[in-house]
Parts: sequence; C-alpha cells; structure tokens
Amino acid sequence: MACAVLVLASAAQAAPVQLYQETFVGTTPGEALNLGTGWVGGTGKVGTATGWTSTAPPDTSDDWFARWYEGESHCHTWGTTAERPILSAERTETTFTVDWARGIANGAKFLAKVGGTWYGSETFGTGANDHGTVNGSNITGWATSTVNVETANWYAMTGNVFNTYDWRDSKAWSTTPTLLPAGTITDFGFVAYNDSNSQVFAMDNFRVEAAPEPATMALLGLGGLGLILGRKRK
Repeated sequence: MACAVLVLASAAQAAPVQLYQETFVGTTPGEALNLGTGWVGGTGKVGTATGWTSTAPPDTSDDWFARWYEGESHCHTWGTTAERPILSAERTETTFTVDWARGIANGAKFLAKVGGTWYGSETFGTGANDHGTVNGSNITGWATSTVNVETANWYAMTGNVFNTYDWRDSKAWSTTPTLLPAGTITDFGFVAYNDSNSQVFAMDNFRVEAAPEPATMALLGLGGLGLILGRKRK
C-alpha cells in the first residue's frame, strides 16, 4: 500500500502539459505581426526586422516579435491570439510565460479574455532588472515572466488599451482585483505600456501550460503501480 501511495503522489507532481507555444516565426522576414503567426496586434514585426539584432539567450536567432513605438495612433504595444482557446476543463494551474525585453521599465501585462471581457494581469517589468535590456536596436538581455492564471489578481478592462491612450490616462483598468472568471479563455496575449516615442518592446516564446488533468494523473499512478506489482510477482 505504501508503494501505491508513493506512485500516486508522484503522478500528482507530473510535469506541466504545454497547451500552446508561439515562437513568432513569420513567413517573410520583417513582416507584420498579424501575418503568418496567428496573432493580431500593433505595428511590430516578426522575423528579421531591418536593423534589429538579438545577441542574448534565449533567442539569438531572427525569429521574435519587436516593435519600436514612434507615435502611432495607438499608444500601447500589444498582441493577442485566438488560435488556441484554453478550454475550461483544461484550466488547472494554468500559466502564461513569455520571454521579453524592454528599453524602459514602464511595465507590461498579460491579457486574457473570458466571457467576452478582457482582463489584465498585475503589471510586471517595472523594476531595475526584470524587463531585459535593449541597446539601440540590439536586444542584449531577455527577461522571462510568468503568471499563474488561476491564482493571480486580474483587472477587468474598462477602457481600450488597443488603440487609445486609456492606460496612460488611467481609464483602462478596473481598480478592483479579481480572480479570472471560470470558463474558456478565448483570447490571450500581452500589452506593454508606452508613454513617449522610441520605446522598444520585443517578445518571444509565448507559452501556455497547465497541470495534467486528474484522470491522466490517476492513470499514470495506476500504471506505475502495475509495474511495481508485476516486478513483485517475478
């Protein structure tokens, strides 16, 4: 019986399941974000945007999303996707993770849409060493940020961060934190805060992970128990 308990406990600690990953590899170097990636967003580029380089892990290749804000009509850099909804039944210890870099500590948020309403996570990337580094048009350091979708605080979007200055003008988010509502996450992504020109944002390897479903973990445990009992019979 002790062996059975040990095996089932190990199954409960099984590695997370990757539900989604976007590496921002476009079909044409330097193309817009909404071409070839399944994402929509601002006027950033994927692939080899002219003059852009990355000399730091995790990505020293040319396949990532970058945007240089130069006073377009939308103040904030953003990107979202609906190509792989996260079903309600899959939402067990769900996490969003992204590798990103910023030339300024203005902050960014993960985005999630449930029941037709957008929500933003707590703002991250406002410290001295938590937003990567950008030297001109060269990404010299990437940061990695993660949010536990199920336990983190989220804020309902009360304005429009996609093509207005609402975040800058303190109109974008509810001030009341809440857990993300139950249900399917139909869309998700990021938004980065800009407040002046020449502010760089780069992003790569956006991934979504979740704990294995209980039924899957139980099967893993039973399979391990069967192996132990089989060895004992021999």
